[in-house]
Amino acid sequence: MKERMLKSWARFAAIHPWWIIGGVLLVAIVAIPLSSRLTMEMNWSDLLPMGDPMAKEFDQILKEYKSASTSIIVIRGEEQQIKRFADRITPEIEKLTEYVERVDYKFDDEFISRHGFMLVKAQDLERTADMFEDLNLIPLLTNINNNFESEYIEEEEALGTKVKEMEAVRTLDGFH
Repeated sequence: MKERMLKSWARFAAIHPWWIIGGVLLVAIVAIPLSSRLTMEMNWSDLLPMGDPMAKEFDQILKEYKSASTSIIVIRGEEQQIKRFADRITPEIEKLTEYVERVDYKFDDEFISRHGFMLVKAQDLERTADMFEDLNLIPLLTNINNNFESEYIEEEEALGTKVKEMEAVRTLDGFH
């Protein structure tokens, strides 16, 4: 069946070459204006399924924090020299307003002290407060154990995924 169809197409192309050339030109003429609407997006989020809530959240993070256009400069040396260099070079980089939106080179202690706990879930804050209620060794270890049990053992299917399992192991490694 395929062979018969291909032979008939080949016969038509051999007998009517101008029809084939005209058809190809017609397709090209129609395709040129349609191709002007094509765009190429080079974002990771474009590779993800658009209906997925994780993909939507990832796309929102990219829009808000512009991570695709972030540059990180790493400096190696003695701490005091690095600090002096950063203090000296930052104003020069900030002058490049056409290319640079902002420069972060120091940890904003004041912002973190005022707003840091807003980044943590209320449930996690309560668990942490309970855990560090008594800082003596035995009560502290008891509270850590109780916290670990309530987070990973008592909750139904808490260790049901590989991610949760790895998180529990990482927590134990942190205690080590």
